[in-house]
Amino acid sequence: MPVDSVKIAILAENTTYKTHFYAEHGLSFYIEKGDTKILFDTGQSDLFIKNAQLMDIQLKSLDAIFMSHGHYDHTGGLVALPGNNTPIYAHPDIFIARYTKKKDGTVKNIGIPVTKERLEEHGFQFLLNKKATSFKGFTLTGEIPRKYDFEVPSQRFYLDSELKHIDSLLDDQSLYFNTKKGLVVLLGCCHTGIINTLFHILEQTKERSFYWIIGGTHLIDADAGKIKMTACFLNKIGFKRITPLHCSGIHATAVFKNTFGDRFHHLSCGDICCI
Repeated sequence: MPVDSVKIAILAENTTYKTHFYAEHGLSFYIEKGDTKILFDTGQSDLFIKNAQLMDIQLKSLDAIFMSHGHYDHTGGLVALPGNNTPIYAHPDIFIARYTKKKDGTVKNIGIPVTKERLEEHGFQFLLNKKATSFKGFTLTGEIPRKYDFEVPSQRFYLDSELKHIDSLLDDQSLYFNTKKGLVVLLGCCHTGIINTLFHILEQTKERSFYWIIGGTHLIDADAGKIKMTACFLNKIGFKRITPLHCSGIHATAVFKNTFGDRFHHLSCGDICCI
């Protein structure tokens, strides 16, 4: 790989089409940029480590780990990693309690399944910040303002097991970095909304468009009107490639593929792209 290239590997995602690879409801990216090796999210189990081994990717000497938010399907695999004093960049709310109501009426705990203290004993160092944080060319967005009304907070997530207090997921963040072809953004779940997220990044970077948008868009429960409006805004923002993953949902993915044509690129567990 050329020294000025960036490698992005999909270690965990909801789908795979490759023999021997694993998939789960979750998300994890491995990124190499020059000599820097980082991880963005860890899925819900050690599955991302198994896929990394199949891809001949070593996770023992990571320079940093970035966490998008505190849901189990993005944080559950952390404890399976060797700590090695690796810094973890995240929002302070990553460890708060979180719940949702299942279709059968029962309440499910969906927060991070391990405590901060246990992870610190495991060898991790947490660098918690509500504002944007940068490390060797990678930037975690910090809290994202909600400016577009059609991207309202989900009514499915709560801060208490009695389901009385809506969780607005202030810790929802994305990761972005520049490449020789332009700005790339990795989305965790985009609970704050993909349009809110992307416009916020453009304001932070003073860029005018993106090269590649990859990750979860949390449109899985969105109606046709919201999906169509999202696609319209995406065209206004401008990008060369888009890859919806994880919580994007089959309907939004289909609309994106039909709307964006050659700019739509499918990825799943086991895929590697070099930029």
